[in-house]
Amino acid sequence: RDEVTLSRKELSALVEDAVAKALEKERKKEKRSQKHRAAAASASSLVAPAPSPPLSSGLSNSPFWSLDALTLLTFNIDDQTAELLAHLCATLLATDGCLDAWQTPVLMKKGRAAVEVSALCSPPSAPALVEVAFRNSTTLGVRSQPVERASLRRTFVTAKTPFDDKEVRVKVAWMGEDAVSVKPEFEDCKKVAEAAGVPCKVVQDWVRCEVIKRG
Repeated sequence: RDEVTLSRKELSALVEDAVAKALEKERKKEKRSQKHRAAAASASSLVAPAPSPPLSSGLSNSPFWSLDALTLLTFNIDDQTAELLAHLCATLLATDGCLDAWQTPVLMKKGRAAVEVSALCSPPSAPALVEVAFRNSTTLGVRSQPVERASLRRTFVTAKTPFDDKEVRVKVAWMGEDAVSVKPEFEDCKKVAEAAGVPCKVVQDWVRCEVIKRG
């Protein structure tokens, strides 16, 4: 078979020609892409999508309640004892800005029984509560979401009992001018009941009736 021998000059010319053709191909490709992008931008400017409305729970302030912007923190635990979980919730509740903390039974992957720990707090206090969660539990991540809470106006009164005239603190919740909840403090009722040798429920019922009668 005959061999074709090229000189160095001829070989260089072939390489330069191949490179020039490749560059020209890339330039044409880029021009087509630019035309497509320009056409897409023009079409989107003609029909601009409507802005998404801000997320809202639909609640608003009312003469009957106040509306608070809060933060809800949640995380799952499946490898701690009940004693440690109780201490965790107590530590969360003792942290400044924490409004409530609780546990909810859940089932995790592979059917493992676990609890979801939740903490409701003011937004500025969220970092401190996240630190408490990491230091006092085995969780590796804490979820956070903004929430709104409607809350009733509350007042505190005291009521004397017929048991040695001992007083019990009472929390009253108001909806406008109507008292919709009368809640004697349990620990106060418990102390009075133990000292008087009567059921705690009797003390609670007497105090509740006394506050309702007073209006």
